Formats: sequence, C-alpha cells, structure tokens
Amino acid sequence: MRMGSLWPLVLAAPLLGCFESATPIADAATTPIDPRVAGEWRCVSPHDEETVRFTFTRTSGTNYDVVLTPADENEKPDRYRASSARLDGTALVNVQQVAEDGRLGKWVLVRYTLHRPALLELEIASRTVFEAEKQAPPREAARRHLKAGDLFEPFCACVRVLGR
Repeated sequence: MRMGSLWPLVLAAPLLGCFESATPIADAATTPIDPRVAGEWRCVSPHDEETVRFTFTRTSGTNYDVVLTPADENEKPDRYRASSARLDGTALVNVQQVAEDGRLGKWVLVRYTLHRPALLELEIASRTVFEAEKQAPPREAARRHLKAGDLFEPFCACVRVLGR
C-alpha cells in the first residue's frame, strides 16, 4: 500500500511489516463484509504524513474490489481484491494484490473496524509474529497470535469522502 512512499510497502511487500502469503491465511467466509465500507475513503498511516484514497467497490456480499490511489497523480493506482474471511470465529478480510495486467499476487490478512459510518480503521497482520514462528504453518501462528491479541498492527485510519 502506498502512504506517500510507504504505501507500496497493506498490500505490497514488505508492507509496513505485514506478512504476505502465497495463499490466504484465514478461511473464506460466507459472512458479508459490512456494506457500509463501500465507497471512497481518505486514509493516513501512522508511518507517513501523506494521505491516499481507498475506493471499495462491492462485487458481492463477501467480496470487494479495492483501488488505492496515491496522492501523487503521476503514480498509478494499486488494485486489490478483498474477501470475507474467518479465523477461529473472528471476522477478518483476506486481501490479494492484483497486478496491472490482472495477475493475482500475494495475500495479506486485514482486520477492519468501522467505528462510525464515516470512520474506518484498518489493521494488518504483522510480519514479526510470523517470523518468530518460522516453523509453524502461517494459519496456526495466526490463530495463536489472534488469541494472544498481538496478530495485528495499525495500518491506517480513514474518513469517508462525502458528496462524491
């Protein structure tokens, strides 16, 4: 993701310390992603001063196309596919990179909290917890750290863009 120069780092390696996987970490879920997430959001990371725009477009109850538009209009947007997921009963989102040519890339695990209709928080699974457990399968490490409460780290806070 791109927060100024850092966004290519939630959804592109090494994503502000997020863990990327060749396969989804959490199980696919039939529980819909909150439809209030759809729309355009202006987001800022605790690691950068620049804002970016996220546009979430619902493609089904459990899937969204995500476009991350950087502040620098000369840079191309990044694209992702977000899918509803569950890990030990906790609602999460598996997010997959989509290349310009449509090729699908790596996955990251995201937790979102819609604090108010116009305030969204995104957190990403931390690479640190997986590096500490290199011998464990990623899903098992994620389960342990989800239970321990240290699986996720702050990624960005977003406010809804109104009137568009």
